[in-house]
Amino acid sequence: MLCAGVRPKTLPSVRRGVTAVVGWLSTHPRLKWQEKWLASGTEEHLGDDRWKALAEPWLQARGWDKAYGFKDLGTGLRRLICADDGVPPSGVADHG
Repeated sequence: MLCAGVRPKTLPSVRRGVTAVVGWLSTHPRLKWQEKWLASGTEEHLGDDRWKALAEPWLQARGWDKAYGFKDLGTGLRRLICADDGVPPSGVADHG
């Protein structure tokens, strides 16, 4: 489960982040979020935060604050990577 073990204070950021990452990646054609990640071109920015700039237009189009959006993207990506099965919960991709 993506939110297992998350402190209540952190839960809103995790939810926003997972929603943002999956929503942004839903604009890339593929089946699994991991495949969408590869299709997004972010692999060349591993090890730094420059990959978040690729999502910036998507965030801005939805009225996300850049500072919050970037922080939440990192939080959401970490939760997706660390999830037991790596599959977002049903309906997450529908937000955004």
